[in-house]
Amino acid sequence: MKYVMLLLVAVFFGVIAQLCLKKGMMNAGIESFTENVKESLKRMFMNTYVIFGFLIYGVSNLFWIVILNKLELSFAYPIVSLSYFFVALLSKMFFNEEVSTRRWLSIFVIILGVVVVGLS
Repeated sequence: MKYVMLLLVAVFFGVIAQLCLKKGMMNAGIESFTENVKESLKRMFMNTYVIFGFLIYGVSNLFWIVILNKLELSFAYPIVSLSYFFVALLSKMFFNEEVSTRRWLSIFVIILGVVVVGLS
């Protein structure tokens, strides 16, 4: 049970990492990578949110390594797809992104699959 909880924490950290990377790229204000690649990369990787996003992903991956040692991959990996729901929800809340009914329906079909896997 504690490894399932660790799996959920890893998923949560992955979601936070995605949100940080999105915020960082919004703040970096990069319109095109093709015009000035060096300047774009500098603005991207010197951004606090981007750096924090990568660090959080690193922690999530450390948890994932522990999880892989204790849980079946065929069980653990589908649970990661819970992040689709949380990323969509928090993107709507924090970035005012439009999430269509069709997209929500698709996410809930995926979540239904996760529930079926979880019950197996």
